[in-house]
Amino acid sequence: MLAALDTVPWRTLEHAYGEASEVPRLIRDLASSQEEVRQAAQTTLGFTVYHQGTVYSSTAYVIPFFCELLEATQREEDKFWFLRFFIDIAYASSALDVEVRLDPQRNAEGRDAPEIQPEEARWVRAAKEAVSAGYPTYLRLLEEKDAKLRAYAALTLGLCQFHAEQVIPSMREHLVLEEAQMVRASILLSLGQLMPWNEHTHTFFMQLLGDQTRPVEQIAAAITCAFSAREATPPAVVQVLLEGFEQPSSVGEAFGALPYAEYDLHVCLSQAFRAIGLALAPVVVPTLLYALKRSDYFSALVLVDHLLYFILEGKTITNEMTAANLTEMQREVLWALVEYEDLWEFSEMSFTVGKYFPPRSIWKVSPRRQNEIVALLGEKNREEGTSIANQKHLNLLKQGVEVWNRWRKEHPEIQPDLSEADLRSADLRNANLCKADLYKANLREANLAGANLSIADLRSIDLSDACLRTTNLTGANLSGSTLSRADLNYANLSRAFLAEANLSGAALNYANLSGAFLDRANLSGADLRGANLTRSILIGTDLSDVNLSGADLRGAYLAKANLTGANITKAWIGGTTCADFDLSTVRGWETLKHGDPPEMTIDFPINTPFHMREEATESPLHKAKGALNVPINIVFHSVPTEEEHNEWEDQ
Repeated sequence: MLAALDTVPWRTLEHAYGEASEVPRLIRDLASSQEEVRQAAQTTLGFTVYHQGTVYSSTAYVIPFFCELLEATQREEDKFWFLRFFIDIAYASSALDVEVRLDPQRNAEGRDAPEIQPEEARWVRAAKEAVSAGYPTYLRLLEEKDAKLRAYAALTLGLCQFHAEQVIPSMREHLVLEEAQMVRASILLSLGQLMPWNEHTHTFFMQLLGDQTRPVEQIAAAITCAFSAREATPPAVVQVLLEGFEQPSSVGEAFGALPYAEYDLHVCLSQAFRAIGLALAPVVVPTLLYALKRSDYFSALVLVDHLLYFILEGKTITNEMTAANLTEMQREVLWALVEYEDLWEFSEMSFTVGKYFPPRSIWKVSPRRQNEIVALLGEKNREEGTSIANQKHLNLLKQGVEVWNRWRKEHPEIQPDLSEADLRSADLRNANLCKADLYKANLREANLAGANLSIADLRSIDLSDACLRTTNLTGANLSGSTLSRADLNYANLSRAFLAEANLSGAALNYANLSGAFLDRANLSGADLRGANLTRSILIGTDLSDVNLSGADLRGAYLAKANLTGANITKAWIGGTTCADFDLSTVRGWETLKHGDPPEMTIDFPINTPFHMREEATESPLHKAKGALNVPINIVFHSVPTEEEHNEWEDQ
């Protein structure tokens, strides 16, 4: 076994982290009798020869040896690992191809995808061919006693397109003999990937649909037809897919047990509808809305993506669009999503919706929060001039906070519309303005101490000289807002969106800005002593003359920021990244404190002149290494690309 392993020129091959010279040892470790050795090898190979959906020059070479080990092992858990690995490899792409797929704006803007390098294209094809060439091994696994293992083998055989002529007859024979529902359904799903759609395939699957009495197999045959036939999917197949949403939970559970089912049954059905095309939107959209509240959280996110794809016809909502530009179906779905409160509690929903809007900064996908969708849907009234702020809401607020808060408690379903309201110098202490629409409102010198403005729409609002001490602004959208000289001491701005906001001269002592987006915001002269800026994003942010003494910058990301004259005395760092800005006038380096991870990375462009590199290594920051007793890395490489920023955001 593994006799040919040392004949492969591993030193000339690469994986995700460089030369693949250690790969033969790892492959041998897969055959170790010691479980911890095998698991360590599986883990390492799982992020080197294959890494985050991409393959490399060494990937194709490991597959034949994996097939040898798969045939030889008696351990079922190892067999499953090998088959899952083959499935991942067969679906993998080049690094550039993954990057293009993850860019939802490219198609919308009509941009051509950059060309994949010929060598990368060869790696991808070679890896897929190598997986396909292992088909004799997978066919033999169809004889295993364990039904789940047979089902995984069937799913892997569906990825052997290069040997479809050899695989299809054997798969059809096994379909006749197989009794286990899980395996039969997996064979059906795989045959659909191998058989080209033609009259013969149409007859085969339509006959299967007619013969099936078990719902799981019938649904599997219908899904297979949809992915194979696409726009030519017969109406009878569409009907089976629609009826799949009405199946009892026991059918959903049985389908969810299939190796094919990454998500729940409803998502698998919606993926089939998406394969058929946009023509089904009028039928599919109500069905997906029905399924949305019957799915788990992660499946619901996929359904949201599919709903937006169908109603927007694969396009995005532009910055110029208002409710008047939306169709009735589009408005209905967007309102339905707004009202699905549970989904908006986590950031994934904002990013899922954000895929269908233009990015607001260098991020390819900018989050779009619940209140922004409400603002979009409310724009029609503003355009027609029939309403700016809702007069009833404004009158209630002017009766005092006690009356207002009582009304909010009695009507929690109502989202107040106070857009463009003139509330200068208003006393709104402890007011409940959660999720309120205060777009372009004037609250100069207003007192909002202790108020609840969480998840509120505060875009372009004027809060200059206002008192927001201890105010809850969690998740609020403050993009383009004015908060100059505002009192935000002890305020909670965690996960707030503050892109291009003006906070110059603001007091933010001990404010919570963890996870906040501060891209291109102006904080010049602001007082951030003791503030929490963990995991905050400060790209192009003006931090000149800012007092950050005692602030927590662990996990923060600062790129192209202006820190001229900033004071970071006794600030906390750890996993903090600074990129592409002048550090020469920053004060307090020698007093920095470090957390976990105890590290700060300073990135300089790779073409930095030598004398500037020398200055960097002689800087107070570098000399502070001794006092800090670890952690500062001065790195000379290119400033993070847009793709690297996206990867950082995902992490």
